[in-house]
Amino acid sequence: GALVRLAWTCCTPAKPDEETPLSVGGRLRTLISNIILPMSESLNTLGGRDRREVSSPYAAAVIAHYRQDIELVFGYYAAADKSSMEALQADDSLNLDELLMMLKDAEQLDASLSAARVGTIFKEVNSASEAAGEDDDDNELTLEEFLQIFVRLGHAKLRGGGEGTADSEAAADGKGFAVLLAAWLEELMGVYKRVIRDKKRGA
Repeated sequence: GALVRLAWTCCTPAKPDEETPLSVGGRLRTLISNIILPMSESLNTLGGRDRREVSSPYAAAVIAHYRQDIELVFGYYAAADKSSMEALQADDSLNLDELLMMLKDAEQLDASLSAARVGTIFKEVNSASEAAGEDDDDNELTLEEFLQIFVRLGHAKLRGGGEGTADSEAAADGKGFAVLLAAWLEELMGVYKRVIRDKKRGA
């Protein structure tokens, strides 16, 4: 019941001209196939509570809720790397340098989310997509991979990549992490709106 309610609430079009899935089944399939399953396939180094939190439908619903804002961030930073002709041509995907630039702009890199940790997460998400036959470019993130990676980045940032203490009921089903993820994204998306606005103005 909870998963159906999440799908009905969150799986609406990211853009006004996209067709809305009218049925409960259509929205549930969208939530599972586009968010939950891809997220679950990229959890190679996680176990226990961490795996449950990152792959929970609650985390997936949070990402679905912020999808439109995340897409705007993706579109801006996908075209940010102008260091080579190859980078210029790949303006519909995000490489590791662009991802690190994005995180530095919002001052997100620290001891819990280091550049090395970001690189590991980047490789894991790419490898999972390649293994599933969805993407054969392990140097670039597609939009769907970018959506997945935000959960992993948020988990590293908010949980520090550790298993933590014994599970509470909220931790066991992922609700507690989803609440933290939503608060982090709410603040972060506001930061990126200001950063991108200022960059476009040449500030």
